[in-house]
Amino acid sequence: MFCSQCGNDTGKDSQFCKKCGRRIGTVSISTTSGTAAAVAPARYRVPESKPKEPKPDLAVWVLLPILLVGVCFTVTTIRQLQRLSTPSRVEQIANTPVTVKANRYYYYAFKVPPDAKGAIVRGYFSTAGGTGDEIEAYILNKDDFEDWWNGKQSQTLYHSGTVTRSTINAQLPAGDVYYLVLNNQVSQASSKVVQIDVTLTYNL
Repeated sequence: MFCSQCGNDTGKDSQFCKKCGRRIGTVSISTTSGTAAAVAPARYRVPESKPKEPKPDLAVWVLLPILLVGVCFTVTTIRQLQRLSTPSRVEQIANTPVTVKANRYYYYAFKVPPDAKGAIVRGYFSTAGGTGDEIEAYILNKDDFEDWWNGKQSQTLYHSGTVTRSTINAQLPAGDVYYLVLNNQVSQASSKVVQIDVTLTYNL
């Protein structure tokens, strides 16, 4: 036999190690059949945990409407700024006195570009000379002006009536040629001096 502590050979009948003095003995486990058996540790199955289902994220549903409102507000603001930043074009149509002879007329031709937006003709006129100082003013598009020129019935975008003075404020469609007419056919004998100041304003 050998000592379990120092490994010294103690012989068969020794109860103590002659070298280190450790007690020498054997331990045996007996079973009912007289044979030694090793006892294996018991094994227990660990229950598997089920994966948890993700819960709906309430924060997403709260923030999503706020985000959509913010996007809409931003788009609206950008469009408003673009409209405000769009440069306005102002063109002078007439701004000097003009004499219109009796039973005659005088006209100004101007064009509104095809890409113009919000085209408006604004201004005023006043007359002097002769009895009544009255005159008529029209704004017509190209086709209606040709009809009026040829004595046919025509539609006007602006008609002052027979007056001595009036303001002009007419909104015009884009992409056409227009005529501002000063008509003194109401007078058969007197010429009229017309003071006039009219502009065309539009955005691109």
